[in-house]
Parts: sequence; C-alpha cells; structure tokens
Amino acid sequence: FPFRVSRWAESPGAFNSLDDFSIFDDVLFYEFNRRKLDRNTGLEVLARISEIGTSAISYQAFSKPLSMSKETAMRYLGALGDAFLLATISSYDTGRGRVSLKKDKKLAWIDPGLGDLGPWIKASPASGLPDRVEWAVGRDLLAKYESRLFEGVYAPRSVFHWKSNPGNEI
Repeated sequence: FPFRVSRWAESPGAFNSLDDFSIFDDVLFYEFNRRKLDRNTGLEVLARISEIGTSAISYQAFSKPLSMSKETAMRYLGALGDAFLLATISSYDTGRGRVSLKKDKKLAWIDPGLGDLGPWIKASPASGLPDRVEWAVGRDLLAKYESRLFEGVYAPRSVFHWKSNPGNEI
C-alpha cells in the first residue's frame, strides 16, 4: 500500500492503469496462501465481493452461488478482515439496543481502491463512486470508533449498519 500511495503522490493523473493493481494482487493472495487457503476459491470469493458491492448480504446468500459452504466463505472473509483489507460490518437492532448477528452484513473494503478488483480479476466492472464513498466513510468510522482495531476488521464491535423498514440506511 505505501508503494501505491507514493506512486499516486508522484503523478496523480497517471495512476489509472490496472497494471498498478498488481501490488494488491500480491497482498491479497499472500494472505490466502499463508492461511493455506486455495487461490481459486479466493478468486471466487473476491469476485463475489466485487459483484455485491455495498449491498447487505447474509453469509448464506453470499456463498449460495459459489462452489463452497457458508463456513468456507466465512473463513475467506475472516482472512481478509484479519489482514485489514475487508471489514464485515454487522447490523444493529435498535429495538433491542444491540448487534443483530443474524441480520445481513455489509462488506466494506478498507481501501476504496480495491473497488477496481473486479476488472483486475475479470469478474465485474469497477465499483462506482457511491460504493467507494461508503467504503471510505466506513474506514474512517472504524478508525475513529473501533477501540480494538488492532484485532482486525472482520467483526468490528463498535461500528454497525442499520436499515429502517422503509429502506433508509445508516
């Protein structure tokens, strides 16, 4: 990531090539490899994350179109969270005043630049500006309010999402 930032600082207008994305490829697959997770399964998970964007989704719905169980998908999401790449943000139940573990989760890239992952792995178009803004806000909220951030971002304890009955979301 420091390489990516220094490249952008040197020439911000020239940093639009997907060739510069290879550093992310190295980091992502290093995390899968060091946990002895399969690269091809990792590609499936990354493609699915790119496909859903900022939509809230259950683990069951996330894994349904994939060739793996819900538990396997959760291991890959956990690996990305432990590596500080992808936050899995739970829903908050305002009626009970606590996190709702059974409700859908939101997946948020810690670096909005990972929204270009879809074209890099030839799985989906790049994420749009609204998704990138949501990821950036999520990252900033985690940095400001998550007291145990050093544990990773797989299951934050202080930052949640909430959706009203009419569909408004915070």
